[in-house]
Amino acid sequence: KNLESHSLDITNKNGSLEGKASAQKDAAKNLSDKIEKQDEIEQMNLFATHVDPRLETVLNKLEASDPNRMTPIEALMMITELKKIVDR
Repeated sequence: KNLESHSLDITNKNGSLEGKASAQKDAAKNLSDKIEKQDEIEQMNLFATHVDPRLETVLNKLEASDPNRMTPIEALMMITELKKIVDR
């Protein structure tokens, strides 16, 4: 007798359990098949930050520039260009 479920466990000729155990095994196999068929979900990185492409463009332009070699007019033109990128 199975004391936890208060039912009798009946074995077949091979000595394996029949009935409830077989049904549970089939249910587990069906669930396993469903899980294997699902598309893999991409897990988000805990420390990754999503950067707006516009801001990334601005950062790249700033890193590529050398303000010490710019004339005041070039600096103002660059600021205007960066402002246009951000406002898009």
